[in-house]
Amino acid sequence: MNYPYVCTRIRARKGALFVKEDYRRFASMNSIKEFLEALAKTRYARFIKEARPLLGELELLHHATLIYFGRESMEIYRMLDESLREKLYPLFARTDMHNILITIRAKYTGLPKNDLEFALIPAPKATPELMLALYDMDIGGIIAALSSSPLVGTAPSEGKLRDIEDVIFLNWVALLKTIKEPTIQKYTDFLADVYSALGVLRTKLANREDLQVLDGIPSEEWRNMRDATVEEVLMKIHERFGISRGSYMDMETELEGQVLRRGIRLMRLNPVSAAPIVGYLSAIEAETRNLRLIGYGIKAGMTKGEIWRELIYESRRGG
Repeated sequence: MNYPYVCTRIRARKGALFVKEDYRRFASMNSIKEFLEALAKTRYARFIKEARPLLGELELLHHATLIYFGRESMEIYRMLDESLREKLYPLFARTDMHNILITIRAKYTGLPKNDLEFALIPAPKATPELMLALYDMDIGGIIAALSSSPLVGTAPSEGKLRDIEDVIFLNWVALLKTIKEPTIQKYTDFLADVYSALGVLRTKLANREDLQVLDGIPSEEWRNMRDATVEEVLMKIHERFGISRGSYMDMETELEGQVLRRGIRLMRLNPVSAAPIVGYLSAIEAETRNLRLIGYGIKAGMTKGEIWRELIYESRRGG
């Protein structure tokens, strides 16, 4: 396993990430146009410039940050030797899941193939090239072609889009539980616990009569909530994770904040292990999330203070 090589490269890359002072400067800008122009002078330049003539301001920000996240994730994935790729694949499968879900949603809505190209991101297996090639098939054909993927597995080849999405999402959560790397086991178990809880809540809020999809949840504790009321699920999430009560979106945001903060802290632990890999992936995700929040906040007329309270960041110290 090539942890020394990978972790040394990651520490070097971490130094390029935005820090508190950068976010303060971005959040102080007066317009989304000014913000995008500032980003176009950073590591995000290529992704902003190549799509600027084709997308609106917020769409452009969303595109650039997602592409950057996918590209950085793939850079780390390519550094891993074969044994580490297999062992840690569930961490990188999120980008595969993104591309699969985006492609299926696009097929349901009739999105032109040329537009789909801008929504796909670099990924280990469900590459943009593969998904564009499959897009000429119907939904059943796409799912059949991807059936060997642990993310797709038993996903229904027809029916409601939500049913397909839920199966693929919960397959990813189950995949996280297969990671048995001691230095990150607590983190990946927490990650699976959070997304199991959200999977149950999302299903209950949809008032679905068929709860069979919850059989895919890896946590027996959360599977046993299938017959609980929405209020009981909300109470359990509130007590389990110590978050405030609110809308599904608010709770999801708060839980994802917990996940990212835990992940980023791993940068400071076990310097030659899987921990810095998780830490860096979390740091990239936090950065791209922060940039989207800043852009949306500026566009919505939020104050600098309001934007600032939503951000997740860490200084360059410690790792």
